[in-house]
Amino acid sequence: MVRLISAAAVLFALSCAGGPAFRPMPSGKTNTFIQKLEAHSRTISSISCRFTQYKKMAVLEGTAVSHGLFYFKSPSSVRWEYTRPLQTVLVLRGDTAHIKEGDTVSVYDMGGNAALRETGRWITGIVDGSAVGNSRIFLTSFFESPAQYLVMLAPRERKVEKYLDVIKLYLEKSDLSAARIIIIERNGDETEYRFTEKCFNEEIPDALFVLE
Repeated sequence: MVRLISAAAVLFALSCAGGPAFRPMPSGKTNTFIQKLEAHSRTISSISCRFTQYKKMAVLEGTAVSHGLFYFKSPSSVRWEYTRPLQTVLVLRGDTAHIKEGDTVSVYDMGGNAALRETGRWITGIVDGSAVGNSRIFLTSFFESPAQYLVMLAPRERKVEKYLDVIKLYLEKSDLSAARIIIIERNGDETEYRFTEKCFNEEIPDALFVLE
């Protein structure tokens, strides 16, 4: 479930996405900013990039570093692939979630599973930008520095609130692309994603979203 939420957060930040001196965004500016995010998200038909993940666990010292590739194809296909040090692939396609670890592929029906179905709805809201402006799902705070926006999302729903504390989305003002994402869990674990080699609206083969 946490990996699904991580995919959701990355997807929104990339389709839109710390810096110093962040200040609260003036209240009169937030509605215009949300509309800008939603409009920009609708222009994105595909995303591909490399990512580096930094994982800090509350019960362990040090930071675990992983690398991988991320793909999105409109309307709802996602491939979240860890390439090193371990190889794991998560694919979301329609109402199904596929996870490949080694040679084993597990398939989950999001349509028939209430928790996964809600996660799928949550992901869709992040992709189209509606989650940012949906006060029923998130308590949202907006900040800005001279170069970046910071969107902080705190879950309202109990099923998510049990394990997720806050998501911090750092967005470049220049093009609304992702600078980084920080996900903080209730148990104190913290995961940060940084992105490179971002490409938008290029052709991505459907075969990438099929695991066998």
